Amino acid sequence: MLNKFKSGSNSDKPMKSIRKGKAMPLSMKLFLTVFTSILICVVAMGLLSYHISKSIIEKQATESSSRTLKQLSAKLELVFNQFDLITMQFVSDMTLQNMISSTLYSTDASNLVRAQQDLNNKMQSMLISLDGIENINLIPLRDDLGDKVLGTGKLNKAELEKQDWFETARKSDNQSMWIPTQPKGFQNGGKATLGLTRALREPGGRDAVYLLLLEVQESALQNLLKGADLGNGSSISVLDGRDRVLLDNSGRGIGQLARVPLVPLINGQDTGFLKVKPDGEEVLVTYERLPSNGWVISGLQPVAVLVKEADAIFRLIFLIAGGAAVLAILVGFLVMRLVGGPLNRLRALMQLGKEGDLTVRAEIRSNDVLGQTGQSFNDMMEQITGLVTEARSGSEQALDTAAQLGGVSRRTADAAREIAAASEEIAGGATSLAMEAERGSDLTSDMSRSMEQLKQSNVRMSGTAAEVEASSRLGSEYMAQLVDKTALTESLTRNMAEQIDSLQESTRSIRKILDVLGGIAKQTNILSLNASIEAARAGSAGKGFMVVASEIRQLAEQSRQSIGMVEEITGRIQRQMNDTVEAIAKGRPIFQEQIDSVKETNRIFLEVQGNMAEFGESLQSVDSAVQMLNEVHNQLTVAMTSVSAVSEQSSATSEQVASLTQEQQGVSEGLVSLSAKLEGVSQSLQQALSKFRT
Repeated sequence: MLNKFKSGSNSDKPMKSIRKGKAMPLSMKLFLTVFTSILICVVAMGLLSYHISKSIIEKQATESSSRTLKQLSAKLELVFNQFDLITMQFVSDMTLQNMISSTLYSTDASNLVRAQQDLNNKMQSMLISLDGIENINLIPLRDDLGDKVLGTGKLNKAELEKQDWFETARKSDNQSMWIPTQPKGFQNGGKATLGLTRALREPGGRDAVYLLLLEVQESALQNLLKGADLGNGSSISVLDGRDRVLLDNSGRGIGQLARVPLVPLINGQDTGFLKVKPDGEEVLVTYERLPSNGWVISGLQPVAVLVKEADAIFRLIFLIAGGAAVLAILVGFLVMRLVGGPLNRLRALMQLGKEGDLTVRAEIRSNDVLGQTGQSFNDMMEQITGLVTEARSGSEQALDTAAQLGGVSRRTADAAREIAAASEEIAGGATSLAMEAERGSDLTSDMSRSMEQLKQSNVRMSGTAAEVEASSRLGSEYMAQLVDKTALTESLTRNMAEQIDSLQESTRSIRKILDVLGGIAKQTNILSLNASIEAARAGSAGKGFMVVASEIRQLAEQSRQSIGMVEEITGRIQRQMNDTVEAIAKGRPIFQEQIDSVKETNRIFLEVQGNMAEFGESLQSVDSAVQMLNEVHNQLTVAMTSVSAVSEQSSATSEQVASLTQEQQGVSEGLVSLSAKLEGVSQSLQQALSKFRT
């Protein structure tokens, strides 16, 4: 069994050396783990910051654009309502009503011409007093009024009737209707104008008799758009229901299809925003629908221009990543020195102990887990050294006893042969035979005492082997408990990191709320400033309001300062949480490597425990051989007794002496064989123990 144990240990060496050559060193694993963890965390945090900054900029730009478009929509609605009031004069002004009635109830052609001339003069005077109106036209709808278009323009009724908008405007039932921008005007050769129509009914009647057409100068509305700006590269356009450009702050593209068609995208919504790529460039589109005519104000902003400032964060990521890489290299080398080095030294000492060198001891430099593991290794080597020393002493005693037993067996065999040769002289040699029997009895007593000593040595060796095996099993249990506790610590650390991540998300939400409050404080300050200006304009009547506006401005300033202090405190808390997250992230791979190292140490304990079990089995084999030798000893004792009886009766019967002599010779030969076997077992035990150096 010992030979099998020894050969099995030798056969494991090539396989383990190959595995060692292929595996990555533990220190390199620790270095790569720390390096990649720090670098990944820094890059991930940088990219996350970049995308968050980009989304915040886009959101703020969207909100700013929406406010600008709402303000522009209100201004356009105000202008549209002013022009609509002009058309209402033709319905509510009695002078105009009487003049229109004169054209309707003229008795002859001269009266009709005179009435139409008076109406033309009236519209000409109105045009002079109105800003933004290019022409005022009255298109007759009744046959008896003729085909001449009244007003300040020169329109052809037949040409107007071919237009798509004409029939719709005619049936508008005294409601105003806006006509999209005509790039060359309604006069087909003039300036770009927009149209506002209203069907005029006969006083007291239900049918329309005239179609009022106001030609609104495109420049009157274009100036409102030019004053609005959404930033570099942006544009503001007014689109009709077919995505045609009616107005544009750049003055280009009027009458053409919009760059971003909104009708199929907005699904009838009155306001909102969306992000599209019309020609490969990503743009942010904000839109607002005008209530008076259903037209849509569209604002386009290139996303690349909006997030241009955020690109600095993206470039900064690479600089920080480079610094983090240097820091990770330094931390990795420190971990290799503090953790990887001691573990590699302990593993090398265990390998030497496995090869038979029991003199190796670990150097204890700290009281942490690595120091406790080294101390446990030293205690284990001390116990194994004591066991091997005691086993070696017992094997030497067994070998000496086997040598003595061999000598006694050979001498007994020689004596048996001499007895067989002297069987014919048995009567004369009775005295000599009695002496030889007495010597054999003495040798048997000596052999009995040696056997007893060998049995006691075997018992002590078995007990020591059991103690070593129990110690190894206890060490394995302690290592298993250490693995569980280390895993629990790693789990608690991971839970702490998740809670800190949740707290970071709450801090970011607080920052968003502070940004909104800051915007409100700014708007309040602006409103208070405007109120102060209006109060100053009002003179003495606005002094009280000026005091209120001043108090509001002071409150807004105090709110802004308080928000700034809260934002500073929130930023400091977030930086501290980031430091805590980084520390936890650094410690987590160290916990994992400790678990792997403890598992490797536990495996070595189990291997030692198995070797001691095989050693116990070898001791059991030796005990079996001792039991067999004890049986032979008993047989030899019986034989010696028989020889004494034969010597006493040798003179009576020679035949019985010859028979007993032959029996004694067979027993002696068996004793020689058993002695040789015991000597071989003792030598095997000696060889098995010789590989340990104490």
